[in-house]
Order: sequence, then C-alpha cells, then structure tokens
Amino acid sequence: MSLTTGIKDELAHLKPRKKCDRLAELSALVRLTGSLHLKQGGLDLTMASPVPAVARKILVLLKDIFDIDVEVVAEPPSLKKHRPNYIITAPTQAALVYTLKKARILDEDGNLTRGVPYELLNNRCCQAAYVRGAWLAAGSITSTAHGYHLEISTSNGELAEDMLTVLEELGFPAKLNERAKDYAVYLTDADSISDFLTIVGAHQSRLEFENRRIIKALKSQVNRVVNAEAANLRKTASASVNQIKDIKEIERQIGVGSLPTALSELARARLRHPEATTAELGELLAEPASKSAVNHRFRRLRAIARDLERQLPV
Repeated sequence: MSLTTGIKDELAHLKPRKKCDRLAELSALVRLTGSLHLKQGGLDLTMASPVPAVARKILVLLKDIFDIDVEVVAEPPSLKKHRPNYIITAPTQAALVYTLKKARILDEDGNLTRGVPYELLNNRCCQAAYVRGAWLAAGSITSTAHGYHLEISTSNGELAEDMLTVLEELGFPAKLNERAKDYAVYLTDADSISDFLTIVGAHQSRLEFENRRIIKALKSQVNRVVNAEAANLRKTASASVNQIKDIKEIERQIGVGSLPTALSELARARLRHPEATTAELGELLAEPASKSAVNHRFRRLRAIARDLERQLPV
C-alpha cells in the first residue's frame, strides 16, 4: 500500500465529533471533488473519488450526517484510469441545497462561491478539518530524491491561494506552485509533513511516515559511506599504480637499494603491498611513520623518478 493510500484510508475512517468539523470537511470535499448540475426543477451534486475509503467518507457525510439521499456507482477501469472511479450523486432535494449553503458552496442567494469559506473556519479544529477534507479529495505524498513532497492540487487558483493562507495560519511553511493545468499547494519539509499528519488526525500514518524517514535516512547514510569508501579505494588504487611505476623506474636505472634507507624501505613496502593505503604503509615500516611523512617520501620518490627520466638519452 502506498503512503498516500494508507493515509487516506486512515483519515477517511475518522468521525469528527463536532458538527462544525464535519461541515468544514464536507465543504472541502465538495469543493474539490464535486460538480453541480442545474436541472429543470432543481440542482444535482455529483462527487467522485478513485479511493474507496474516501467515497465511503463522502457517503457517510452526505447520507448519515446531513440526511441527503444519494446514489453510488462504480465506474470500471479504463485505458486512462487504471482504477475504478466511485461516483456519488445527490439528486435534487431540499436537504441538498440547505447543506450546500451551510457548507458555503452556495451563498444565501444560491450562487456558487469559489474560495475557502473562512466563516466556517473560526477555530483551529475547523481549519484542520477543512485541510483534511481537501487532502482527502486532492492530496498526495511522495518520496523524492531529496526528501518528501506533500501537496493539495486544484484547478481553482483562488482556492489554491486560500488554502495556502489556511496552512500558513496553522503554522506550516507551505508554498504555491502554478503548473500547466492546475495549482499545487505543497510542503517539502519532512518535520512539517509529520506535523501535518498529526493535525489532520493521521496518527498511525505519522508513525509509518517516521519509520520510512528513518529507513530512508539510514539507507542514504549507508550509500554515502559506501560511495566515500569506493572513492577512497579508487584514489588509493590510482596513487598506488603511479607510485609503483616510479619505484620500478628507479629500480631499473639505479636500483632501489641506492636510495636513502627511509625511501628504499617505503619503496619495497609499496611493492609488497600494492593495495595498502598510505596510513597502512606507514604502520608497516620499521619505524612507523605518519600519513603525512609517507606522502612526503612518495613525493621524493616521484621527484627522483622524474629526474632519472629526464636524464635518459634521446
């Protein structure tokens, strides 16, 4: 199960006790998943979600809490949509218009509103409920190369800007991105995403998210260590090849035994231990030498080899 699906499943099973929270959550769900259809004699509402748990949540809010008669149809998967899509339809009825006005989807004159209904969000619990409904309707969370990305997407620019404001009022460093066909209000800070899950009520999912963060961080740390070790091995191997080349040039022309004792001892140690690091070679000497001292001696060997090469007859 993906992280997004798991979170939505948990949130969809929450049952807010306060009516103001239920109304705020329904308002967001209708705004982001619903469409209204004017028909002779009334108004129909259609809402859709590919997530079964979200569809059930919509059904519960409309039917059991707001006493609205609804019909549910599952559209089978298609070439464009690989999962069934659950369609909830509320036909014309007095309770529907009343609820839409209470949820501020319609104003008192029956006209469609567009942004976030701030008059429903007087308390922090109502703000959290609205955000929960919005994320259930159009939210996702994904793991990226740099961390995590949580967003709520909408084609309504005014709603996106209002959602940004609500998240900021809740204390989140949210950002808004205008894309080709929609807008995304998003969070990328992992701690903020964790706090978001707590505020909207996804407590079990927060634990799962934290577990994934820990595992991802450990894997990243292991990869960094492995990459660093691999780079060090490549560097050691390259240096060893060049050092052995210099030593063999010295041996060919004047013999390693003609070198000062410290240099000849290091040269022989390198030939015996081509895979050893500079520090390891220092420990192998009769009088152990520091890494810095060993590097200095290799530079002297290199200088001798270069001088000998320049003295070769043309």
